[in-house]
Amino acid sequence: MKASELGRLGGRSKRYTVEESAEPLPSLDTAIGVRNTVARLISDVYSGKLRPSIAGGLAPLLSLQLRAIEKTDLEERIAKLEQSIGHQTSDKGS
Repeated sequence: MKASELGRLGGRSKRYTVEESAEPLPSLDTAIGVRNTVARLISDVYSGKLRPSIAGGLAPLLSLQLRAIEKTDLEERIAKLEQSIGHQTSDKGS
């Protein structure tokens, strides 16, 4: 076999295919959504539906999403506290 033929055969085995029955991802805008997705990935790897290398590639993205959610939640909580403190200060000044 020629090298080009071997390359084509090797490339076919690494080709990514999407299953028709693939479930859509849950919403990833909450920590619970990210947690559920991680649990699903683990289950899919364990059952053989998903290759570990694919799940390993998604793990850093899910981690990044979780950190972004945590920071956004903290920013929102701080803004609410600052607003609450601002209202208390203005009420005392009246």
